[in-house]
Amino acid sequence: MSVSHFLYYFPSKEAVLEELCQGLLKNFMVYVDRHRSNTPIERIEHLVRIIFSKQTFARSEFGFMIEILALSRHYPRLSKLFDEYTEGMNDYLIDLYRQVPRAPGVSAEDAATVAAAIWGGLLYNALFDKSLKDERARYLFREMLYRLAGLDSDKPTKSVRPATHRKTGRKSSKPQLLREL
Repeated sequence: MSVSHFLYYFPSKEAVLEELCQGLLKNFMVYVDRHRSNTPIERIEHLVRIIFSKQTFARSEFGFMIEILALSRHYPRLSKLFDEYTEGMNDYLIDLYRQVPRAPGVSAEDAATVAAAIWGGLLYNALFDKSLKDERARYLFREMLYRLAGLDSDKPTKSVRPATHRKTGRKSSKPQLLREL
């Protein structure tokens, strides 16, 4: 395709980024929203499965979204797309956490905020920290979603248990952070 033909459909770099971003965010929200009517446990398991699974979204797509997110600070239309996506995900998580007992003293809104922060942090770290494998990130994300929900996560699953504790060298059934909560 020639540059002039390309520019006929996309008059600027922002238009190209907006189209790509809108498609990825919309597809992800559709994928998440399909399970809105499920039980809270099924919804948690679905989120865990889709977030840290290479079968659902390629690692490169998450990396691409991080790059677009950084660029969105300079492009108001991209920023608006991320704001809408964030609002939709917050609504989804608040709805989820309103249906469960939650950790003592934690509102549904606070649980949703913490869950989203853990989600984003683990995604980012799983991309750039070579020692954080997807299985470990999935395990940590799952455990924290359950703890925020005030639910027991000990039902049988394929989640990977953590390896040896780094400081002491002893085996740990739960990571240090989770034991302290």
